[in-house]
Amino acid sequence: MRVLEVPSLPFGRGAASRLACYLSFLAGALVRGLAAGKPEVVVTLTTPPLLSLVGAAIQRLRGARHYIWEMDVYPDVAVALGVLKPHSRLTRELGALADYARRRADGIIVLGPCMRDRLAARGVPPERIHVAENWADGSLIQPRPWPPDGSLRVLYSGNLGLAHDFDTISAAMARLASDARFQFVFAGDGPRRRTVEDFCRAHAIRNARFLPYQQSARLSEHSGACHVGLVTQTPESLGTVVPSKIYGLMAAARPVIFIGPPKPLPRSPSIASAAAGKSIPATQNP
Repeated sequence: MRVLEVPSLPFGRGAASRLACYLSFLAGALVRGLAAGKPEVVVTLTTPPLLSLVGAAIQRLRGARHYIWEMDVYPDVAVALGVLKPHSRLTRELGALADYARRRADGIIVLGPCMRDRLAARGVPPERIHVAENWADGSLIQPRPWPPDGSLRVLYSGNLGLAHDFDTISAAMARLASDARFQFVFAGDGPRRRTVEDFCRAHAIRNARFLPYQQSARLSEHSGACHVGLVTQTPESLGTVVPSKIYGLMAAARPVIFIGPPKPLPRSPSIASAAAGKSIPATQNP
């Protein structure tokens, strides 16, 4: 394997600095990609957004095959998270650029049927879309003995992001704040970690613990220390992301509570308007 590093401007939390970082990386990736000769296959991911345009350019200028591995569907995910307005000019232009590369790609890899249906609604030829679900390393995460009797340990492990529902679990924790039979463990980080921590302090929830991201070597022990795992997703983000936390919990042989959309996105003309930026009607399991 040969790794070509691409210089870019520093990544920042502000919108302007993040955009500058993304654009500088895309420009550098295009230059390096074209200078590397003719590859057989170019695979582009979805971070940073619109990296597929670099793959499309190499595909056209070098005659290579191009595959897009969609981890997040842009700009749909930004609309679902409230970062972009559904019908703004920027949203439409970003969608047009992303779809340009998708329709010309030799194939698109998606993480689930809901993501496949969303892209098909955007006009991507369905025969080019291939579902390849995420996975967990079965040699890294293996079943452990059940924790000793005591409080029921509910584990949320991973990113606490904007696409994850926390209103439901927060309401449950508030009702069980003084119940020693339950313990809630949050391991990881993300935009909503501080929100959840602040909620626990404001409501005097003492049966919740917060841990950092866990090292790979400790994942079996970490996952095996719970009785049940927690996976959440907002209904609006259906098909834009696919929760992958469930695979690690399955590898650890732990049951899962899922809070999110109760059923897949139906394949109907209404999807097209949703994919164009309109909200997706969906109910949420209690």
